[in-house]
Amino acid sequence: MQSYCSQRTVVAGASSNPLYNVRYNIIMTSVSQVKITDIDKELRKLLQESKKLGKIRACLFNLIVYTQNKRRADFFKSILSAVIQKFPCRILFIQYDKQSKEDFLDITVSSENFDDGNTSFACDQVTIEVGGKHVERVPFLVTPHIVPDLPIYLLWGEDPTLESLVLPHFEPYASRLIFDTECTENLQEFSKKMLQKMDTLNYDIRDMNWGMTGPWRDVMAQVFNSADRIEQLRDAKSLLIEYNKVKVEHIQHCEMQSIYLQAWLAAELGWSLKNVIYDEDDIVLTYKSETDEIEVTLRPQANENLNSGAILGIEVSDANITKYELKRIESLRKVVVHVSTINECLLPFTLPLPNLVNGTNFMKEIFYETTSQHYRNMLQQLAVTNWNSIRTTNDR
Repeated sequence: MQSYCSQRTVVAGASSNPLYNVRYNIIMTSVSQVKITDIDKELRKLLQESKKLGKIRACLFNLIVYTQNKRRADFFKSILSAVIQKFPCRILFIQYDKQSKEDFLDITVSSENFDDGNTSFACDQVTIEVGGKHVERVPFLVTPHIVPDLPIYLLWGEDPTLESLVLPHFEPYASRLIFDTECTENLQEFSKKMLQKMDTLNYDIRDMNWGMTGPWRDVMAQVFNSADRIEQLRDAKSLLIEYNKVKVEHIQHCEMQSIYLQAWLAAELGWSLKNVIYDEDDIVLTYKSETDEIEVTLRPQANENLNSGAILGIEVSDANITKYELKRIESLRKVVVHVSTINECLLPFTLPLPNLVNGTNFMKEIFYETTSQHYRNMLQQLAVTNWNSIRTTNDR
């Protein structure tokens, strides 16, 4: 049995985590290669150590994390500190090596201690790395270490409509399922199956990519905030959405947020899809409104300072040459809006654009908001398009 201790500092405004306006010292103590029978013993030991240090053992809910892909596991681990600083919880992290032909089961018990100078608290984490047939044991290992009488949230790094090894064991007890469609290989089939699944679920679901588009949906609602402007948007001739496409290990489908945003608009404005074509790197969709056709273009750009997949800007033009340009200003966390007509250019104005990955708004979107009809409508729109072929072409 080995142990180690590491310390790091999170500072407000730093690129690693802009969530907080205080400095946190984060100390992790961990024990590796713990036997199954020793998990409770190690958790009790960490509890006693926290008491001696005057730290509160904090836990709002149980968070069960599951992934079969190392690149996604690393991504989830990178955001867990931001999660538990805002929402202290017990983390039960399951990393299944799907490619391994060897049966193995390694367990680590750890504690993350947070200190902002005034308040100190600690959170437990049990990590299970598993391969081969031993994955069948995982639900029976995890269940005894769920904190009773607290909600169970599931953070799933696999397609929840397909994963059948572990998820079905926890679904009956879950309060919320959080997932990332980055792991979905066929978006059309996912949308169809998720719509069916939503009719029978007894818990809330939160799609991380839907959550990341939340601030942009708010911006669009604030710009098109009158009956006249909504009609201009509904009868637009063209819509351009620019998204960030830079190579990072944990994201392969950079176009996902732009797909979600345009599908949401199409669903809410009553557009019907006619066809999809590919123009070099662009995805170009043609929709039919009540009055005319709308050309929607999803265009990749490269910005190394922003997260891959992030929306960079939106342009809307109608037949009367009225144009709306929404451009992201990351340094200010704002969107600047330019509106022009054939006769005049209105004074530009700005709207807030909160942090879309670690920020408070994103965390609220994921952990507080309930499943909306808008999300269901978007899935219905996605279900009519073969997005799998679009992805294949777009990734060439």
